[in-house]
Amino acid sequence: MPDAGFFRKLGLFVEDEFLDAATCARIVAEMRAAPAERGTVVGKREARDKGGVIDESGRKVWTVQVGAATELEIAERLDSLRPKLETHFDVRLSTRSGPHFLKYDEGGFYVQHSDVRPDAPLEIRRRVVSVVAFLNPWVRDRAIGDGYGGGELVLYSLIDDPGWKEYGFSLEPAAGLLIAYRSQQEHQIKPVKFGQRFTIVAWFSQDAA
Repeated sequence: MPDAGFFRKLGLFVEDEFLDAATCARIVAEMRAAPAERGTVVGKREARDKGGVIDESGRKVWTVQVGAATELEIAERLDSLRPKLETHFDVRLSTRSGPHFLKYDEGGFYVQHSDVRPDAPLEIRRRVVSVVAFLNPWVRDRAIGDGYGGGELVLYSLIDDPGWKEYGFSLEPAAGLLIAYRSQQEHQIKPVKFGQRFTIVAWFSQDAA
């Protein structure tokens, strides 16, 4: 499975040590103890006024409500990356949505999709850069540390060739890694086979011209 360096060569933004090991462990411990709600899907017109709908045929995840101090800490770290992201993607970024703290239990997944949908609310249609930070590592053996098996982030259409359009590359993340990609990039999260997958996600938007 490719590591982060492979995705960097294909044009994605990679920050190898966005969070150090101690910070990751602290946030994971907080997320294990914090209240959580079923993750929702936003996009269809009937879901707009409800803040999204629970549809576990397409997405099965928990949204965790961490404390205000942790949320602010990560928000500030994300905002510090804004100049790098603007340079890397050659775009002027405006608002940020998130951070959102996500927990995928065994069996948790998200079907192939993009983070920009034409039938979604305006704030979603304006997304241009998606960010994922990994709080615990992907591992091959459930006996190895505090990681998880399965649950791979798979990114599609990374190679500009019709023959590779439908091919997805799976990322092997380490704890503390952050990766960013254009929000229209098709991607999925495969079902978690064991353990729990802890991540932070956010989106940066661009004002309408």
